Amino acid sequence: MTPQARDRILALSRERGGLLTPDQVIEEARDEASPLHEYFEWDDQLAAQQARVYTARNLIRSVRVDYRTETKVVTSYAFTHDPRVPAGEQGYIEVEAVRKDEDLAREVLMREFAMAAAALQRAATFADVFELTAELEAFVERLHLLRGTLKKAA
Repeated sequence: MTPQARDRILALSRERGGLLTPDQVIEEARDEASPLHEYFEWDDQLAAQQARVYTARNLIRSVRVDYRTETKVVTSYAFTHDPRVPAGEQGYIEVEAVRKDEDLAREVLMREFAMAAAALQRAATFADVFELTAELEAFVERLHLLRGTLKKAA
């Protein structure tokens, strides 16, 4: 994001008393002179396709099924990102297929931990701002240790 786009979004928020909505940003971006304009697809046909892909991703990610383990029944997601798909591309694999491949299962779990670590890192920036960092830092460190244990077992 350019500094101009960042500054415009901050100004929009302040102009509206601190509450900002996506619709307000879109409306601002319609103006070709706006620093936000370039971040949107204005060709309605292409934008519609992007919206359909977004909806399809959400549908795939929302499917849940029951899995039986030796000790319990777990309701979880039916699909996960396939780690064999090249970076920047989309592709999902059924979790049931992942269960049958220990190496693939480890890769999927490591990716999930990486995403959790990234979310915690984002939370840590808020914790810094709010001066509430110690407990969050300890939790993030434990997560990194667990990821390291999984990598060693691979």
